[in-house]
Amino acid sequence: MADEMLSPQQQAWGKKRLRRFMVVNGVSVAFLMENTLILYAIRNGLSDPLVAVLASFIHLTMPFMILGKRLVAARGLASTWSLGWLLRCLSASIMIAAPLVPETLFELRVAVILLGAFGFALFRAVGSVSMTPLLGEVTTSRDRGRFISGNFL
Repeated sequence: MADEMLSPQQQAWGKKRLRRFMVVNGVSVAFLMENTLILYAIRNGLSDPLVAVLASFIHLTMPFMILGKRLVAARGLASTWSLGWLLRCLSASIMIAAPLVPETLFELRVAVILLGAFGFALFRAVGSVSMTPLLGEVTTSRDRGRFISGNFL
């Protein structure tokens, strides 16, 4: 049904924009949920068990995709995706404040990092629900596989 909704020019424009977004999205996730975040946490004094908890957030927050599905029904695809991205960026911004917390308030520093990382992962899960339907909007059944595999390449 999506094949009839957008013209080929609109689909091409959508694919181009979506691919650009996916590059930015992939880079941000690589930096904020993988090695860089772990090194940041270690540099700010988090213990090994807390670093392990932090590293698990990307997987522990996946059940929040259910919330994303409900938001898609209420707000729509693009709105849910943009809201998830905005809130995840705000959550990541919270982590910037960690080094500003005095060492005498170490527990607060730990909380800032863990809450920021958890929020990032949570809102990533919420917004990610919108990706697959949006991919369906900008592709046809003939080119969907090529486009999706090209994105993950």
